[in-house]
Amino acid sequence: MAGKIVVHEEGAVATVLFNRPEKKNAFDEEMIERLIGALGELRARGTAHVVILRGAGEHFCAGRDPESAQRQLQLGGYELRQAYQMIVALNEVLAGFPVPTVALVQGEALGFGCGLAVRCDITLAAESARLGFPEIHRGIPPTLVLSYLGRLISRKRALELVLTGRQLDAAEAERIGLVSRVVPTGLLDKEGAELAAQLAGRNRLALQTCKAFFHETRDMGFEEAGRYGASVLAAVATSKELKEAMGAALEGKGHGR
Repeated sequence: MAGKIVVHEEGAVATVLFNRPEKKNAFDEEMIERLIGALGELRARGTAHVVILRGAGEHFCAGRDPESAQRQLQLGGYELRQAYQMIVALNEVLAGFPVPTVALVQGEALGFGCGLAVRCDITLAAESARLGFPEIHRGIPPTLVLSYLGRLISRKRALELVLTGRQLDAAEAERIGLVSRVVPTGLLDKEGAELAAQLAGRNRLALQTCKAFFHETRDMGFEEAGRYGASVLAAVATSKELKEAMGAALEGKGHGR
């Protein structure tokens, strides 16, 4: 299997594999660029209904490659800012991907790797998984993490995690909202495959609409979101694609899908 980022498509399911198991799938500059490119290509093709992110071997992603991070620290201020902007760009591509993204987390998901895991729309974690943001241990103030973490969990909890750099087990990560669901370690692949198949069977426009609406209304009040929701639903429900899908479901042909 060649390449540090490997993409496999089967039907409506696209799987993106971090393929550097000898380094616990730690990311260097090349992997960041290739992951941005891979997600961009998948978006352009528009055939996937769900994208799975996972790591090869025993770990999801142990963070940034130390050698890569050390090289960046030798850069001047402008160049270093550009390097960090690549991480921002990746976060934006992942968060803005039009269909659901799913992280299958095993072993370590730390720092940069934890960010990739929790910024996916759905995060399944094996019971044995460990998650956290340990940057503070290396004297790094993880401002990029803080830019989004307080939107995923309580701001008070987010700051505590970043300031202490402590690791969480999967159960605590689920309890505070970083993880969608914890599954037995030996069943992560099975649960992931079942979830992928379920989402792949959904109408793509319906998936896109749900995800876009969810993010667009994050800062709206209840009434404003409700009015906007009525407008969005009316707009998409008149499309030929959804009319056919909804009609089939009402006739019982699409039940369970």
